[in-house]
Amino acid sequence: MIIARTYDYGLAALMKSLLVAAEIPCIESANAEHVSIAGVEHTYAVQVAAEAAEDARRLLSENGYAEYLI
Repeated sequence: MIIARTYDYGLAALMKSLLVAAEIPCIESANAEHVSIAGVEHTYAVQVAAEAAEDARRLLSENGYAEYLI
């Protein structure tokens, strides 16, 4: 289940590292591309197992990443 999305690869990596450190494994997923008038936009997703989603969202929210949660 995708729990967060950002345009910044570094932020996605930090969120994933935080989750892994808390023993919440992340699922690797393909990054999405969106073609717009201004060019191509990439988004980076943070994905975990459905049963870990609530704990993962809580952890990210408590650590300043609430604005990226889905």
